Amino acid sequence: MRVVHGAGFEELNRSLTAYIQHLVLSRAKPMEPVPTVTTLQELAMLISEKPGIWARQWEQEGIQKGRKEGM
Repeated sequence: MRVVHGAGFEELNRSLTAYIQHLVLSRAKPMEPVPTVTTLQELAMLISEKPGIWARQWEQEGIQKGRKEGM
């Protein structure tokens, strides 16, 4: 993830970080707490680490839902 550096871009980077984190969390709905990040670099690392965890979580939720509906 490329970040714009320099005077005047700090607020833009913070705003983008908060917005993207909100989007990710609203779609992922993780069971575990997700750490708050303050930079786009931290956010990129978080996103790259979590998809596997979230995929397993969603798979388990699907299995449980299927079992419940099959009863």
